[in-house]
Amino acid sequence: RSLEVCLHRKHFASTGDDLLDSGIGIGKLIGKLKEENIQLMPGINKVFNLANDCRINSVHKKKDLYIPDKKECKSLIDLTNSVIKKMIVK
Repeated sequence: RSLEVCLHRKHFASTGDDLLDSGIGIGKLIGKLKEENIQLMPGINKVFNLANDCRINSVHKKKDLYIPDKKECKSLIDLTNSVIKKMIVK
């Protein structure tokens, strides 16, 4: 969620258009940012997909339930924080 809010802020700062309450998904938001030639970190889709895959598999019932351990959760949090810091600096 923090990555999503950061992307919305980047979009708003670049366009003046506030999409935060529009219900647009993060994947579509990344696409919109790219369409509008707003610079994003290379590989941001992969970071989002990794976080989303872990969340979906941990929250929703699946045949094989994936439960990330403490180290995996910390690594994903650290990666997300690193991406956010890089976006804020730019």
